[in-house]
Amino acid sequence: YITSFNVDNFDEKNQYLDKIPDPILNLIKDENNKLTSFYNEMRKRIKEDNFQNISYSSDIVFNNTMQYNKNKENGNPFFHYIRAAVMTPEHFKKLFHSMNISKEILMKIQQAGFTIVTTNDPNKRKNFYEELKSKEIFIEVL
Repeated sequence: YITSFNVDNFDEKNQYLDKIPDPILNLIKDENNKLTSFYNEMRKRIKEDNFQNISYSSDIVFNNTMQYNKNKENGNPFFHYIRAAVMTPEHFKKLFHSMNISKEILMKIQQAGFTIVTTNDPNKRKNFYEELKSKEIFIEVL
């Protein structure tokens, strides 16, 4: 199971772990039966820890997961580009849940007459914020 995680746009209602089995989920919920503590710790570690560089092309687990997810609804975890096209309500919802892009940002993109294209190829991914800037869609970054 691979999904995007936007550490700067955390929203408790947009949980990534909704498909995880209950016995595991219950181990990481806090005293309020929420995932807030878990996500706060994840955010902290992503921003502060030193990570090893990996190569997606040589990561067997990643490649097997991508093959398995290839034709699934959320099978493209990487941002590819923004194109001039109508963003359908279904695609809006999918992007909100699978890419964790805020509704405000998605509405700005939609109102500007664009939509988002995703990819399962990590070599084709692009910087989301640079792409927004190139399309003159300005947002406030935390």
